[in-house]
Amino acid sequence: MWGEEELEGFNPERVAMMADMVRELDLSRPVAQAGHIQPSVDGKNWAALDLMGWNYGRRYMSYRKQYPDRPIIYSESASTFSTRGYYDPELPAHDTDYSDAYQISSYDLNAAEWSDIPDFEFNLMETDTYVAGEFVWTGFDYIGEPTPHADHARSSYFGIADLAGFPKDRYWLYRSHWRPEETTVHILPHWNWPNRIGKNVPVFVYTNGDSAELFLNGESLGTRRKGAVPEGAASSSAGNEYYNVTYNYRLRWDEVSYEPGELKAIAYKDGKAIGQARVETTGAPARLELVADRNVVAADGEDLVFITVNALDSQGRQH
Repeated sequence: MWGEEELEGFNPERVAMMADMVRELDLSRPVAQAGHIQPSVDGKNWAALDLMGWNYGRRYMSYRKQYPDRPIIYSESASTFSTRGYYDPELPAHDTDYSDAYQISSYDLNAAEWSDIPDFEFNLMETDTYVAGEFVWTGFDYIGEPTPHADHARSSYFGIADLAGFPKDRYWLYRSHWRPEETTVHILPHWNWPNRIGKNVPVFVYTNGDSAELFLNGESLGTRRKGAVPEGAASSSAGNEYYNVTYNYRLRWDEVSYEPGELKAIAYKDGKAIGQARVETTGAPARLELVADRNVVAADGEDLVFITVNALDSQGRQH
């Protein structure tokens, strides 16, 4: 329950006053407010607004009941956690089961206690079609709010991209769903697991296709289709029934016995191959490769070149 201190300052008159101030300056756009306190809907607190944004947990439902004809935006959604390039083969049983390593596994199955994983929100947007759309918190990691490891980190884990702007695996999950017309085939995790030979390493594929076949060193590990939940998935290491929705938006091979070599996925849409992705076991780092994001720099003292440093093995494969 929300206490009185959380509702302090919410009243119809004050909101109307602020809305009128905005309209005096700009009549070309609707006046909106983002909210997260569901009881604030009571008492017509938001009656003076043209639309509302609501943050997390389907909190827009109370507003929808009181104002069925008003537009709604999901102004903050997801808040999923991940550390780019870090994977824990032991999949969480709950979205708030965080690693003791003070990093968050990039299997994209962890979220804040008040939020949900991307797939859960995708399903809400397809179910609650009256919602205009969702804004994910956040596009990039940022300094501050180091949830959930507040005592051991300085930046957030929320981003779809990390602090340097490198896409996390989750970027490809969003792309596969939000841009279905663009070919996306992304496979995770990496395939360097020297201490897990013969042990399980789950494999996920993010694609705009409807299915994919996975191959390990040329041997097929089977085909997965979106919307098909494997028998027993809710009671296996894949977690509880909360995670069943992930099978609608990503392709999962939860039980893959690791062996070094090449892991390849071929994605299909309507029975036709649309692309493939591969990862392979690499050797020890042998040299560094520097890649600039542009070849020409403006001589104005302000233009910047961003240089990516890649570690390559003796065969030129990125580590």
